[in-house]
Amino acid sequence: METQPSLLSPSFLVTSCQNVTVYQGASLQDTQGTIFAAFPQLAAEYSKPTLLWSSPELLAEDLISPERGMETPLEAVHAPFSDTPFVKQTQEQFAKTLLEHGVIHPDAPLEARQEIVNILFDHRDTLATSALDILIPANVPQVSLIPSIIPNVSIRSVTRTNYSPEERKAIEEQIAIWRQAQIVEPVPGGATAGVVFNSLLTVRKKDGTFRVCLDPRPLNKATILDESPLPQVQQVLNQLQGSSVFSTLDLCQGYLQIPLDDESRKLVCFMTPMGPFRFTRLPFGLKNACAIFNLCLREAERAEGLQPFLASYFDDLTVHSGTVSVHLGYLRRVFEFLRTSYRKIASGLAIRAY
Repeated sequence: METQPSLLSPSFLVTSCQNVTVYQGASLQDTQGTIFAAFPQLAAEYSKPTLLWSSPELLAEDLISPERGMETPLEAVHAPFSDTPFVKQTQEQFAKTLLEHGVIHPDAPLEARQEIVNILFDHRDTLATSALDILIPANVPQVSLIPSIIPNVSIRSVTRTNYSPEERKAIEEQIAIWRQAQIVEPVPGGATAGVVFNSLLTVRKKDGTFRVCLDPRPLNKATILDESPLPQVQQVLNQLQGSSVFSTLDLCQGYLQIPLDDESRKLVCFMTPMGPFRFTRLPFGLKNACAIFNLCLREAERAEGLQPFLASYFDDLTVHSGTVSVHLGYLRRVFEFLRTSYRKIASGLAIRAY
């Protein structure tokens, strides 16, 4: 994957520590986006390794804070690589696909590339290339939103159906994708007790198409803020100190891999021109979505003993080590964790050694 410096905000903050320099653009801070290893165009300016916060494709989409309900459509970021799914490809076909689409960062050490191919091939069922790849939710207990709702509060339902023909078409297409991936489902007939309807927002993107997202503002007003500590940039940098080999992984639509229990699904319903639907997974835009997701993932990482070599910033994972040989072992352990927990990552891996 190539990074074009022109996509960066003209004003950015450069933070340095022992081993890395971090570009943290002002417009990047709201995305809580992907950690990317250094790219030649930027790293040439500094003698230290460099990290870029947030991925270029999300910058190009002008993504804003998840708490405000925005999300890049799954199919726009993770288009299928070929007509043959990864799980059905031979190792030769798979290696060719990785090469053609730049899945492995071109700066990966030559001696490690074949082993990286082997690791990815052995765990190709963890790579997401389309919405159907997150059909099975993560192997975690279903999440409940009920404990965070203010007791005895009345939550106002908001519905909107007066969409333009363009907006309606965008909604129909997005709902079809979500339904196919079992991210949403029709509201069961007669299940009206405790149901809260939220609006759907349609936001026009730079290319003229629409982004469709939930607008749960009345629900958020009735929600008690979860003040659990969230990941901090400096904490991640501290974890990376002393390492010289880095791999970055991005969980594919991480929030939407977290299952909701049945009572919580009643709170995230929405009306469409095709009828009422509800989310079966944790949607973006909820006040406590970040805290819930972070708790689920960090608890699983601790249980697997991954934290000594896995630095996590929300759904962005950085595997780090001092040598390539040790690093490859760590990568295999992380991919085993992804497989057993039914978590999917975007089909890209950036690995660099210094």
